[in-house]
Amino acid sequence: MRLGQTSRDTGEVSVSHTLPRLLVAGTLMLMFVGCTTESAPISDVQLPQVDNTPIAVPQQSDQTLRVTIIDGHFASTLYEEQAGATQLLVISVGGPYLFQIDNLVDRRELPADGGTAITYDVSAPGQYTMHAYTSTATGPSPEVASAVLDVQTVGGR
Repeated sequence: MRLGQTSRDTGEVSVSHTLPRLLVAGTLMLMFVGCTTESAPISDVQLPQVDNTPIAVPQQSDQTLRVTIIDGHFASTLYEEQAGATQLLVISVGGPYLFQIDNLVDRRELPADGGTAITYDVSAPGQYTMHAYTSTATGPSPEVASAVLDVQTVGGR
């Protein structure tokens, strides 16, 4: 059979003739199918209606303090904050842990490999000790990690 001719008896087509056509057809399909975008919602669930009430700006006296406990040790030995309302974000790597701040935050369990937000208000400047114990099925471990929380007056040092 010659190049580009079809055998009438078997219906065969020369491979060297159809290969370029297949490549062109495949390329065109990829261009049209693979490059389309559709801006349709992911879900047909109705979104809630929101009024135009402005979002409250956080108060200047509110603060966030981030404390990290890694494998039973505080990431730093000293944490500083100003007196007032605080949201403490404790990030735990390893654990679970039992965490407390003397005279500020009672002992509470922190999940393993997670984050916990604790809100408190301290008006008296001074130094407070933070403790972290590894929590076990039988209670806290005898090893304790500690760090100092230094609370200062606003604008003071």
